[in-house]
Amino acid sequence: MLFFADRFTWLTPSWLIATGVLLGMLVLLALWGAAALVNRRAGRWCWEIATEGMLFPLLITAGLISVYSVAILAAGLVFESKQLPVAAFSQSLRRILAQDDQIVRTIDLAPSQRNLLVEFDANPLEIEKFTIEAPGDAEMLLFLPNEPGFNILQPSVVLDPQKPWPWKRTLKNKYFFSGDRVQFYLINNTNLPNPVEVTMTATAEYPQVKAIPITAAIVVAGVLAYAMLWWAFPRILAVAGTTLKETIYQPLFFILLILTIGLIFFPIFVPLNTFGEDIKSYKENTLTLLTVVSLLLAIWSASNTIADEIEGRTALTVLSKPISRLQFVVGKYLGVIFPVLILFIIGSVFFLGCLPYKTVYDARESSQLEPTWQQGFEEIRLIVPGLALTLMEIMTLTSISVAISTRLPMLVNLLISGTIYVLGHLLPLLVLSSRISSDYNLDKLVEFSARFFATVLPVLENYNIHAAITGGSEVPWSYLGVTLLYTICYCAFALVVSLLLFEDRDLS
Repeated sequence: MLFFADRFTWLTPSWLIATGVLLGMLVLLALWGAAALVNRRAGRWCWEIATEGMLFPLLITAGLISVYSVAILAAGLVFESKQLPVAAFSQSLRRILAQDDQIVRTIDLAPSQRNLLVEFDANPLEIEKFTIEAPGDAEMLLFLPNEPGFNILQPSVVLDPQKPWPWKRTLKNKYFFSGDRVQFYLINNTNLPNPVEVTMTATAEYPQVKAIPITAAIVVAGVLAYAMLWWAFPRILAVAGTTLKETIYQPLFFILLILTIGLIFFPIFVPLNTFGEDIKSYKENTLTLLTVVSLLLAIWSASNTIADEIEGRTALTVLSKPISRLQFVVGKYLGVIFPVLILFIIGSVFFLGCLPYKTVYDARESSQLEPTWQQGFEEIRLIVPGLALTLMEIMTLTSISVAISTRLPMLVNLLISGTIYVLGHLLPLLVLSSRISSDYNLDKLVEFSARFFATVLPVLENYNIHAAITGGSEVPWSYLGVTLLYTICYCAFALVVSLLLFEDRDLS
């Protein structure tokens, strides 16, 4: 039941993302090789970064994804699946990277030239606009290269002098040329040489291939950012690396990871009786699942590596080394967020792989037409901003959990973090209710309390746009940018509070 119909219908969207990861890994290997050739010490330093800290499990995950990309590519070439048109993907990627959307050519027609074949390196599916202009009388005839036995086919177009003949793609008139390449004949009916100017506006046949360079850039930028962080703050990363190992080597990490993957996979086959909207519920439930599981891991990790170390006097041993309390707090925060990030990335990658199949499965179960792979890719494209906002929410809540762990044990941390999670999502409603409430004499107190909590606590409802995302609405980049800035500022504020709480803590 899992592999029905054309498998590439739901494999192609995830294959595009995996190919971007593969390209990013190849770029990183090339950079590592260049660094090793220039300076062996630099090569060893790069190897140390790759095998220590959070990069090691993430690079293993990226390697498995790269193997998946190569396997799907090999299967597509062997079975010659139309759902995986590798040549067309390459052409679209080349056109996007080169940005050659405007094609202009001047063709010189000799006097009384007959049946001059003109060819362009473009697929007819890529042509959006086409204009041909000649100063004299000429005739452009449509040519069908896949029809043997016919040299010239109608319809033909007689060009008026000095008047361009335009064509534009519409819903009723999608294609003017046929075949694999743009080809047509020109005829010069005059006794004079006739230059003909042809202008075409071409777009990528598959604009979805933009995901390949974007994903590769994210992979390379993420690794380089981590390397710069390692180079600039080695002591902080040393504390973070120790905390990371203490977390990922615990059975709870693997239990949560397996639980997350299972709760993402098995609901695909569970009917939710939502009148054909199962995919929306599936996306919203998965985003909530990733938030809750990541928050549980963050609270447990913060309490296990901060509160327990303070109570067990282990923190005093760490601070006896040339590490300040600020470096200790920031390193502990990074050490807590790194395993959460690993769990979140692995769960998100698995979710993005399952999402296209969910669209195909629901269509089959409801006896609808099988969707195309472009529809599955569209589901992935629309859910990525939701994953980014979910990660920002997790970062914010983790910073609060770290601050609480400097003073309180795990159980209290869990209760306070859970309360903040609920209040953070209710703050906009509380503020709005306090403004319109006039039935009681305590409305001013209620308004003051609502505004106070809205100032001190994070407004988590800023991250909750699940209804818009699952409904297929676009999320503006400006909204993501402003929310990211808010997340960075609040995390910095929470870390300052953590330092203040930890500064006067007696560790002896």
